[in-house]
Amino acid sequence: MMTKPGEQFVIRRNALAMIRNAFKENGIESAVPTVQVAGDRDAEVDAAVARYAAHVRAGAEPAA
Repeated sequence: MMTKPGEQFVIRRNALAMIRNAFKENGIESAVPTVQVAGDRDAEVDAAVARYAAHVRAGAEPAA
């Protein structure tokens, strides 16, 4: 398909919207990016992660 310069973005946006709507109408869900980390962790590592998460939620910089 040939388009005028700059029109390809409008056509792409419309095509993706049509695909998204068709998926929604047919109950098809898109994949969501996730990260799963596995491995042996000890209590000290879990505690450090919890402390860091608490600092991040509080908006503070973690101590080194």
